[in-house]
Amino acid sequence: MSIKLIVTSTRPSRNGGDIAQHVAPLLAEGARRDVEILDLRDVALPFLYEPQQPSMGEYTQPSTKAWSETINAADAVVFLTPEYNGGFTAAAKNAIDTLFHEWNGKVAGIVGYGWGGAGRAVPQLAQIMTNVKMDVAENHVLMPFGEHMTDEGLAVDPLVAGHADELKALGTRLAQGIEAAREQAA
Repeated sequence: MSIKLIVTSTRPSRNGGDIAQHVAPLLAEGARRDVEILDLRDVALPFLYEPQQPSMGEYTQPSTKAWSETINAADAVVFLTPEYNGGFTAAAKNAIDTLFHEWNGKVAGIVGYGWGGAGRAVPQLAQIMTNVKMDVAENHVLMPFGEHMTDEGLAVDPLVAGHADELKALGTRLAQGIEAAREQAA
């Protein structure tokens, strides 16, 4: 079992994929667990395609069944989110809304990035995650682009390196949450 780092931007031109490659090892170091990157662009969930409410757990679509298995197999999840027009991505909302029970009690964290570090998107996403009963870590990591945006694009290495300690601390918090959940289940 592992921690799943969910890349929520599905835009053709995006920074999330590159950022995830740098974030994952730092989360893994803090958590002392493997971190697997899940890209919602590749998962390609249709929007609310099931005939029944997700809370019924009666999935008929192969994409929903596969998503359910993926999330059930995770010890914890971290949503890597940009901020688009003051909010988080529709793909992230759809990924959450597609399931229900799979999220209940799931240890979770959020890493935000963007011009304002996703400072408006992250609290919104945290609220939605809490609504489906995820155990959301309070120590979100916000990574504002600032001086890391150059004429050539985003300088991902220094952006993420500047938040290395926060990312490791989030990984540690996730590991603690995983252990607490296991003890409670025993």
